[in-house]
Amino acid sequence: MVKRASLWIAVVLALTLLAGQGFAGTTGKLNGAVKDQKGDPLPGVSVTIEGTKRGGVTDASGYFFVINLDPGVYRVTAS
Repeated sequence: MVKRASLWIAVVLALTLLAGQGFAGTTGKLNGAVKDQKGDPLPGVSVTIEGTKRGGVTDASGYFFVINLDPGVYRVTAS
């Protein structure tokens, strides 16, 4: 009886782990820097991904990142 119970536990555990794979995401991250024509960083710039509601703001060094993007080609605007 013990072998049978451990078999059921193993089956349930395997199914749980396999079901989790189905929910795994395939999203990415976009990162970069915004600089002026002289190459100096621009802090506080709003960076948006056109066609989405995603975006970010550059830090003191001009760097930004946007997470949870689906794979693809995007147009990025800064203002």
